[in-house]
Amino acid sequence: MARRTAAKQRHVPERLLQRSGVSLLLIALLFLAGGLVVGFVRMAWQEHQINREMERQQAENAAQVDRNLRLKGQAEYAESDVAAEQAARERLGMARDGETVLLPTVVLPPTPTAAVPALAAAPDRLVPPSQARAESRSNAARWFKALFPGPDAVP
Repeated sequence: MARRTAAKQRHVPERLLQRSGVSLLLIALLFLAGGLVVGFVRMAWQEHQINREMERQQAENAAQVDRNLRLKGQAEYAESDVAAEQAARERLGMARDGETVLLPTVVLPPTPTAAVPALAAAPDRLVPPSQARAESRSNAARWFKALFPGPDAVP
């Protein structure tokens, strides 16, 4: 009887071997498919990140191109004769030959009589500080002040 049990144990039906082989093959294919899906998703995510970075860099490059064009225009204007003439007129009060420059001056209302002794005590300060500041302003600033005196001005 010992022979029979040993023979039975050695003999495994072929069908059982086929089923287990097919099951192992299916499990291996599932792992392979899962790995491919994970790899595909990872690559798609990386492509998305790269595309976002490219769009951001292209927008930054376009902004730099616009800034460079604007700076070139400003540099060309600063080097032009028009800018030099404008600077001479505004900052230095210069005019062309034959032109008449009109410089507005702001006339302040007379000071009250109580302030007269204070002025007499300091004869070197005969010009009020507001007029002294008006003298140092540019021509355009003085015109603006003359045309729009503000709420504290007396008519």
